[in-house]
Amino acid sequence: MSEVNAESTLSAQNIIQALRALSLENLSEVKVLQVSSASRKSQSIMETAAASYVITQEDIRRAGISVLPEALRLVPGVQVARIDTNKWAISARGFNARFASKLLVMIDGRTIYTPLRAEVNWDAHNLLLEDVDRIEVIRGPGASLWGANAVNGIINIITKAACDTQGGLVSTTLGSGEEKGILGIRYGGKLPLGHYRLYSKLHVNDSALNEQGIEQEDDWHTKQIGLRVDQAVNRDAWDIETEYYETTYQRFDRKIQQNKQIKAKNAHILGRWKRELTDGSLQLQSYFTHTQRDDLLYSEKRDLYDIDFQHNIERWQTQSIIWGLGFRYTKDHIVGTPTFYYSPDRRTDNIFSAFVQHEWQFAEQWRLTMGTKLEHNDYTGFEVQPSVRLLWTPRDYYSVWAALSRAVKTPSRTGTDFHMQTGSPRMPIYIDGNTTLESETLLAYELGHRFQPNARFSFDLSLFLHKYRDVVTVGEPHFVAYPNRGLYYKNENALKGHSYGTEFAAKWQITSDFKVALNYSYLKEQDVLRAESISPKQQINAQIYWNINSQWSWNHNIYYTSKIPDTDIAAYTRWDTNMGWKISRDLNINVGIRNLLDKQHREFLPVSGIDALETPRSFYAKVQYRF
Repeated sequence: MSEVNAESTLSAQNIIQALRALSLENLSEVKVLQVSSASRKSQSIMETAAASYVITQEDIRRAGISVLPEALRLVPGVQVARIDTNKWAISARGFNARFASKLLVMIDGRTIYTPLRAEVNWDAHNLLLEDVDRIEVIRGPGASLWGANAVNGIINIITKAACDTQGGLVSTTLGSGEEKGILGIRYGGKLPLGHYRLYSKLHVNDSALNEQGIEQEDDWHTKQIGLRVDQAVNRDAWDIETEYYETTYQRFDRKIQQNKQIKAKNAHILGRWKRELTDGSLQLQSYFTHTQRDDLLYSEKRDLYDIDFQHNIERWQTQSIIWGLGFRYTKDHIVGTPTFYYSPDRRTDNIFSAFVQHEWQFAEQWRLTMGTKLEHNDYTGFEVQPSVRLLWTPRDYYSVWAALSRAVKTPSRTGTDFHMQTGSPRMPIYIDGNTTLESETLLAYELGHRFQPNARFSFDLSLFLHKYRDVVTVGEPHFVAYPNRGLYYKNENALKGHSYGTEFAAKWQITSDFKVALNYSYLKEQDVLRAESISPKQQINAQIYWNINSQWSWNHNIYYTSKIPDTDIAAYTRWDTNMGWKISRDLNINVGIRNLLDKQHREFLPVSGIDALETPRSFYAKVQYRF
């Protein structure tokens, strides 16, 4: 037996011994350390040439997460800043803003960013978290597979199959400071050839606080109902899911000097078919989404249709190819005001796309992946987004990878068609879109290392350098005297800059009942980027999970965020802790405190026209009953 084979066998034996010592709960986490977002096929993290991180269902439960955006605080390199009761600024590797536009977010492969501003309305995606299987986060560009807007990262929220949610579930939470009350109900059953899941959720969130600790009466209400059906026959599998969602919240209207109710509605239906072949697989996915959103200054109605085809070819032992085609159609109608409007107020856009990725394995230890995405959009025409990734795995338990990628962020509806008038009557100020905008571009260099000697310990390190060009910003003003006197601003591709940093994540299952994890990220933004980005230099997250005995558990999550440069947002440390009591196999109670160290703290700049709002200390009690 060769030295390499002997070491591989020894490593496998160590992993098997470690697996035997893990609890069933920990074994479920080991099983999901497979990712599909980085390469459009399932593979282990050790085989992924990208900065990947997986949030498991156990992480969500033990951290006491009640809304989806808060789960992303667990990821190194991702900044989560709460703005008010239902708004978050979320980005990866910098460029964070109220309308962060360089992060592609999907739920089960369905894109949820809005084409209006290429950002995510997080208040419109308040999932029943018990149905989330895992959240895959890729830091860095993934545009060669997923297309425009996958610039600084990809988040793919993957829900459980219907067969894994059989029987009934009632989950209720009462609290103060964040959630006032949450009620989730789910029931799953069998069909002749598959399974189904029917669910509903009501959520009422508390009002945010200003700097003086006064409630702003912006409480947030959501309700939703959904259905998922999965079936499998021989080599074919398909699933259909549909959901209807409503959200309402209060926001202060300066014109009438009182709160106004904001409403949003969303409905979607998604279908997916997959066939396993002797030398690969085929997949066809299509979905339709209807959105209606009424804000203070505008109302938006939007229909979006998307179809995506993918073919995986695995007929060679050392090579594989993935290719696919896509089409997206969106139609909107935006009604504004005389001083805040879009022109034209109705627009239809199409995106045609194709991608191909070729992977070679050579010398047993090396894997080279090359691919590109070709897209045609109605704003800038054709875009090419290539990437090259190299993975070296000298041993089963560690790997080194490097990547070079190009990604683009195409102009949004707001960037080209938006118009606003502000200022005083004596000197009005006009801000206009620009129909000649080009795509923002990113050239990314990445290097990473992973080390996992056994199933109990893992270490992940990544380094990156991002170079940005043609970043869109409001250009320099110019004065016009006639016919409409005033100062005019126009969106322009006027900025460039670069950022660099490092991220690492370590997990250690010390015993079958005690686990710790530590994440750290450092970010340095140079040149003009700080004018467009509200991001801290350093972030730290520590997780401590302890099963005291078969019934009781005690969990801690500690977050540190450094001061945000060029703002008055100070550094803060947040400590969340909770106790879990497993009364029986079907009944669980969890009681917790968030932000234990501070009565309240600010995480981001205020929304225009609203006082700076802060994240309060909050308390909650959650009961889960399965039947």
